[in-house]
Amino acid sequence: MPETILQAGVLDWYDTKLNEITDLVNPTLWLIGVFVVLASYVVYRSWKKAAIAALGMAIIIALINNVDGIANMFEGEVEASAPATTEHTLA
Repeated sequence: MPETILQAGVLDWYDTKLNEITDLVNPTLWLIGVFVVLASYVVYRSWKKAAIAALGMAIIIALINNVDGIANMFEGEVEASAPATTEHTLA
């Protein structure tokens, strides 16, 4: 019985730390994005290149925010492509 409580405590701790890290990553990515866009404008003196940098950072931020959804889509594809068991192929 204590092992179950210990495992639940570890999982709760992991979930808490994961949420804390996620809460720190999003604002950090926004700050990096603003810096990259401003730096690309300063270096190249072109709003087109700054817009491309902004689009790239928007894609990265969207991917980071949707990691769970992407992981679920990937798990579904892996399960769908798993080979059938011998019982199903013989029937």
